[in-house]
Amino acid sequence: MANDIISSIFELLAEYVSGDDISAVSDSTWHGSCLALAELSRRGLLLPDMLKDIMPTVILALRFDQKKGNHSIGAHVRDAACYVCWSFARAYEPNIMRPFVADMANALVVVSVFDREINIRRASSAAFQENVGRQGTFPHGIDIITTADYFTVGNRAKSFLEIAVEISKYSEYRLHMIQHLTNTTIVHWDKNMRELAAETLRKLCVADSEYVIKNTLPKLAEGALNKDLVIRHGCLIGIGRICASLAKTLDLDIDTITLVQGVLDDYPKEYLDNLGSDLTRIAICRYIECLSSCKWEISHARRLHWLSILESSLDRKDEDLQLAVSIATGRFSDSYGLKDDELARFLEMTTSISYGCFRRRGYSLVLGEINHAIFERNSRKMIEALAEAAKVHVRF
Repeated sequence: MANDIISSIFELLAEYVSGDDISAVSDSTWHGSCLALAELSRRGLLLPDMLKDIMPTVILALRFDQKKGNHSIGAHVRDAACYVCWSFARAYEPNIMRPFVADMANALVVVSVFDREINIRRASSAAFQENVGRQGTFPHGIDIITTADYFTVGNRAKSFLEIAVEISKYSEYRLHMIQHLTNTTIVHWDKNMRELAAETLRKLCVADSEYVIKNTLPKLAEGALNKDLVIRHGCLIGIGRICASLAKTLDLDIDTITLVQGVLDDYPKEYLDNLGSDLTRIAICRYIECLSSCKWEISHARRLHWLSILESSLDRKDEDLQLAVSIATGRFSDSYGLKDDELARFLEMTTSISYGCFRRRGYSLVLGEINHAIFERNSRKMIEALAEAAKVHVRF
């Protein structure tokens, strides 16, 4: 009778396992099915020869995430999947679980450090710890549970930027972590998650630069042109962070440099002007900031194109965007300079009241980030322009 129940559960899960659209899958079905699998395994009703069919399903459940508008559902499914892994540790001998150790260990580590929800990170950490204690076959298990225990994974930023970096020292987990960040977290619906993923990739890429250059960067370069705003934003900031990190330690080949520099060439205009374009422009500013810090040579046409995108972004009212533009222009001027006519245009935009207060605010911010050598040559003009911009103008 237990086999009949398990067969029925497999039928419920078949739609997702077969690769169909996840948005059509019932999260309630997956939640209940995972709980049932956990209870059956705890009671010895899930026979060992069924594990080879069940394990891929459990791994999928650990990544279950359905986007619904500006949020997602699936945390309860991932929590139930962690319960399944916890149950497996108690139900089976180490020799039975040995063939599945690599997949389960990698999946649990990824959820422990990269999941958005604190209760899921802690549930995964508890499942990993249970398997280490009862199975003893997880690679570097003791070291990892010491680093990523129930309490330390409670802080999301620390989990991404410190604990994940520490775990990536073990080659058994590093590649899987980079792949998860590239395929899942960098395109997460939550903007904070995308930014954390980009910063974590910056720290991890040096440890496996060959894989990142050959696989991660081309994938992100393709995603930077995606019609989905979320994917564009994540991929652009990811490219910038990775390149800024790699350029400090490696001399990248010309093909890689050409690939990443060419992302903005012929960039679709609608991405810069449609709904949500401010977020895309912020990502582009960070991209230009990071690539400028690499100090790679660029063509005259590309230099003008980057500068035109930065200047056009100063027309926007969004203060975060203007701040991103000012920082990017500062790094741009450090590497590629500003010509006299370009600086004169900045000064004119700063002082003229006919251009509106928002634009003058943006150009004033830019003057504060200009390269120091340029400032020394034009300090009087720049200070006078900022003093003029600080005056109160009353219109009647």
